[in-house]
Amino acid sequence: MNINLARLHLFVGIVGMLVFVLTGQHMALIHNGLVDMADGPRVLIRTAHLYIMLCSAINIVIGIYARELRISLVQVIISSILISAPIFMTLEYFFGTLEVNTLRPFAYIPLIAVFAAMALLVLRAWWEQRRK
Repeated sequence: MNINLARLHLFVGIVGMLVFVLTGQHMALIHNGLVDMADGPRVLIRTAHLYIMLCSAINIVIGIYARELRISLVQVIISSILISAPIFMTLEYFFGTLEVNTLRPFAYIPLIAVFAAMALLVLRAWWEQRRK
């Protein structure tokens, strides 16, 4: 992987973790720790908050450990998905949780994309090992 792409993953992951901490403070200070909130909105806000952490942690891991991968079209697609995921999860936190709705496009589509990207990453690593 190009070292700049790895650094971008690491940067996005670290910034995403800071956003995770700030959204936690937002829940505590603005929403009173979600104590007085109905179950539906509370669950939506907490899951969006945790999804920010998940996507950021994945970017940190990729940024630290993926330096030996060579750049390819598949890697660019995987990186694009993973780098954009914390952004979409932050949008989900602030805008997707305004109403209780099972259709959550800011979270649903990126979560499926992150799963697909991780599956592609595993398949790519398996394929590289098989070719050796």
